[in-house]
This record gives sequence, structure tokens and C-alpha cells, in this order.
Amino acid sequence: MSKAIAIPYIIALILGILVVALVGYWLYRVYWGAPIGEQQCRSTMISWCNSCKTANGFDMTSWEVGSGYDPGTDLTNCASEHYGITLDSTNKCGGTGILDTCKAFIE
Repeated sequence: MSKAIAIPYIIALILGILVVALVGYWLYRVYWGAPIGEQQCRSTMISWCNSCKTANGFDMTSWEVGSGYDPGTDLTNCASEHYGITLDSTNKCGGTGILDTCKAFIE
């Protein structure tokens, strides 16, 4: 009687390899992938600035520190790379520098 590997084990092995490959690809894209392009960065910047504007009651004269949303790593990195803008995740939408920056994107 010959011993053979059962077909369910082969299928499970293939599925396991696929899952590991997909998780690896996802981790690569999230942590080591290419930075987002300028158009995507601009779109994300406009969206974030509009969120800040909404959080500050649509007032475009002064924004309170902490009123709004964290720009996130992708936006922080791409704003620095494409526009030379330094966004700080600790001050969120606050400060005149951020307000002036956002005016260029949403007015």
C-alpha cells in the first residue's frame, strides 16, 4: 500500500501560501510602498482642509489648535514631499500656518 498526500492537505497548503502572500503584499503597501502621487496628495489635502474648515464652523479667519482631524502619515509625508508643507499630527488643524496652507487648497 503506497502512502500519498491527501488532496485536502494540498489545497490547504496552497490557500495558506496565498493568504501569507496577500498579507505580505498588504504590509508592503502600507509600510514600505511608494508614496502617493501628487494628484492623490492634492485630493487628500483638499479633503483634509475641508474637514478642518467644517470642524471650525466654516470660519476661515482663525482655527483653534486641535479643532479637526489628524492629517495621518500619508498626507503628512506627501505634503512634505510635493508641496514642502510640514503638517504636525499633534496640532491637527490648528494654527495660522495650517490655515494659510489650507486657504491655498480650498479657496
